[in-house]
Amino acid sequence: IGDPKQAIYKFRGADIFAYINAKQKVEGIYNLKTNYRSTLNMVNGVNDIFTQHDAPFMYDRDIPFIPVGAKDEAAKLIIDGQESTAITWHSYHAALIKNKTEILPVFAKGCAEQVCELLNMAKQGKATLNQNDKSAPVIAKDIAVLVRSAKQAKMIKDQLSTRGVGSVYVGRE
Repeated sequence: IGDPKQAIYKFRGADIFAYINAKQKVEGIYNLKTNYRSTLNMVNGVNDIFTQHDAPFMYDRDIPFIPVGAKDEAAKLIIDGQESTAITWHSYHAALIKNKTEILPVFAKGCAEQVCELLNMAKQGKATLNQNDKSAPVIAKDIAVLVRSAKQAKMIKDQLSTRGVGSVYVGRE
């Protein structure tokens, strides 16, 4: 039994080549067609991103991207009465950056500000999670920030702390 989307995560101690080797030795390969944990908008957004290219991953021949559907029973983030966009991008003008390390504090600060804005909106009744006809204000434990490194996590954690928002770092050093 293998899930390439789980097997490839370095933070889980993954060995992508062990997965690929094992996959090549089995007769049948089956895929789940429905994501039961994410909203339809999130699944469609991910599908849209990764189907823009015929081979979006380095090892695409061995672990291809397979679009899926969604059961759409996951909680939805509602901001000011409207379902929030599932995926957002933040960018910074490259000409303003002298080196890669300069951008990390900028994005850490921006991330912390966005989390605080969401929590403040929730206190005003403007940011809720809605699921199965139930609605509840967004709280800090509803929010996860995914980063590539412990350094990035620490920077965001420090920025949140400066703003009085408690956070927990879970990962490997």
